[in-house]
Order: sequence, then structure tokens, then C-alpha cells
Amino acid sequence: MTTIMHDALAFPHLFLWNGRPDGSALRRWVESHSLWTASELVTLLAETGGGILFETEVILAPFLGGLADHADAVNRVHRHRGLPDDLWLFHTGITLSAYSRTRRTYDELSPSYRTTHSYASLDDWYVMVLRSEYAERYEMTKP
Repeated sequence: MTTIMHDALAFPHLFLWNGRPDGSALRRWVESHSLWTASELVTLLAETGGGILFETEVILAPFLGGLADHADAVNRVHRHRGLPDDLWLFHTGITLSAYSRTRRTYDELSPSYRTTHSYASLDDWYVMVLRSEYAERYEMTKP
């Protein structure tokens, strides 16, 4: 089990998920955005549908109608502001985070969309970016 899902079970009040989307619709969405290599992100979205974490952090939703912002709309806005085509935003909050389709990494971005940190896995990204920021504040024990 990933750290994010472990934390979501241990601290459900900190993780407000949209709910599982339809599997075939999600597969079509993943295919349409060339995200098939982002298997950890796809698994997270399949289990949760995206959502709000720690009150202010958003895992972008693949579909309209939930708590989280819609990934397509957010990516479209940022693409017009200069987000490179290689990057797909999946998180907004204390920073912007994107999946790099060419490097197959989960990246933390600067406001000008430069990669400031890259992580080999979504779990590494979660632990180093979000959990490190919020664990003490919310009195979360080590995973």
C-alpha cells in the first residue's frame, strides 16, 4: 500500500476524495492524455477520483463534478501560461506538481514551470512534498 493511501486510511478527515470513477471512462481519459506510463497516478485516480488533502492541497480530478478541480481545465489554463507540453499537472497547492511524460517522473515545479525537484515515484513525491509539509502540523506518525 502506498504511503498516501495508508495516510488516507489512518487520517480520513484529512483526505476528501471524489470517489472511484468509471474504469472504462478513466482508461479512455488516460489514453487521451498519453498518461499510460503514469501508472501510480492512474492507480491513485482509479481508487480516489482525485480530491482535497490537508485542506488546501488538490489532486486534480479526471472528471467534472467532484470536490477537486478538473485536471483538463487546470492544465489548459497553465498550458496557455507556458506549461511545457511534456508536463501534465496533477497537483496544485503549496506548489505545482506535474508528471513528465518523457522522463516518467513526478516533478515539483516553480511558478515559471521549471522542474525544481524530480521524484521517481508518486509515493516519493507524496512523502517528500506533501507529507513532509503536513505530518507534524496534523500530528501524523511516521509511515
